Amino acid sequence: MISLRSLAVRITPRRMSDRDQPAPRPPRMPLDDLVRAAEIIYGPEWQTPLAADLKVALRTVQRWASGTMQPPDVRADLAAICRRRSKNLLALADRLDRAAS
Repeated sequence: MISLRSLAVRITPRRMSDRDQPAPRPPRMPLDDLVRAAEIIYGPEWQTPLAADLKVALRTVQRWASGTMQPPDVRADLAAICRRRSKNLLALADRLDRAAS
């Protein structure tokens, strides 16, 4: 007959190695910063165009906006969007100036 004591697994504490450490959390962006930037870039109806530009689901952006999920750090993405939009706006301004003269 086998006793339960002989089947018991002995658990001994061990030191955590570097590979056992939890992965660092990705940086997050404060919601106020995201909303402020998105409203400047897109206006009051910012959620749909932001989702399209970031290639994420609209529902994801809605969760960020409601505070259900904390947004990731998208500052670099927003900066790139600003640069692209400013380039397009400057090109439009040049065309309008030429057409007006």
